[in-house]
Amino acid sequence: MNFKEFKQELLNDPEFKKVYEDKTDLFFETSEMVEEMRAMAGLTQTQLAEKVGTKQSSIARVESGAALPSLSFLKKIAEALGTYLIPPKFASLEKLRTDAKTETQTFKEPMKLDTSNWPISVKTKTTGRNSGQKSLIKQLTNQ
Repeated sequence: MNFKEFKQELLNDPEFKKVYEDKTDLFFETSEMVEEMRAMAGLTQTQLAEKVGTKQSSIARVESGAALPSLSFLKKIAEALGTYLIPPKFASLEKLRTDAKTETQTFKEPMKLDTSNWPISVKTKTTGRNSGQKSLIKQLTNQ
């Protein structure tokens, strides 16, 4: 039995297949995109590595799917290929955003918090970035 047949036999098991696909999709897609863009640019792995400022073996690892590169490394590869990265999105993010918009539209007035029974006095200013959080933290630590 060769490797391809062995792999196919393992993939016939639904539990193994799910784990295998979950772990390999991102690696495979990334490697496929890098290899395809490099080929379209007419570059060898060595030429791309020179443009990125790395070794050919690093490009080979990315293209083989053996390793998932950092975003900064992918950005360098994209720039060397004359393209750019599209920011990743979580699959459920769009649904959460839609749900949040629907909930926001449901309320006509902003929600008001009753802080009268809180064990600390909450007096925050919003004059600068995170100043309200810093003020609240200071109050909590001084109590």
